[in-house]
Amino acid sequence: MLKVLTTACLALSCVGCATGPASAPGLSTDCSFQLTTAPFVAKDHHISYDTEGTIVMAIDGAEYSGSDGDVPETEIRSIAIQVGSVNYSLPAGAFANMFNPHVDCPAGCTLKCTSPFALRLRGGDGAGAYDVEWTVDGATTSTVIRRIWQYPEPEQPDVSEFRLEATR
Repeated sequence: MLKVLTTACLALSCVGCATGPASAPGLSTDCSFQLTTAPFVAKDHHISYDTEGTIVMAIDGAEYSGSDGDVPETEIRSIAIQVGSVNYSLPAGAFANMFNPHVDCPAGCTLKCTSPFALRLRGGDGAGAYDVEWTVDGATTSTVIRRIWQYPEPEQPDVSEFRLEATR
């Protein structure tokens, strides 16, 4: 079963807003995101195990975040951010191999509603925990920057850039 989380900026903690979203200068109140998750179905993925066949090492040929060697329970199906009349659909590669997202807003996710727009999400647990931030520059709207902080060494994020399509 698909689970869809849709929320507006005012319902979340606004990144960098010390006094709360409603009083932050320059805040766009017409800002929301939609995160669609679904149960992880192992037969739909190629899962690589260690030599003993007990610890998941890779999913679909790549390292993954969100689980400490177990098969994930939840996967992200889509992420869309709406700012004013512009909709941004993040490409699948921007959230590939990130599982078990925490969708218990505001603790698990935040949305910054001023340019550059940013969506932050936490996921996983233990050694599989991660924080991810997707940043969209409201001026160029051609790319989304993804930064992933892996635990237990979150000092150096893994940074990737993806082509972004905006629609009105």
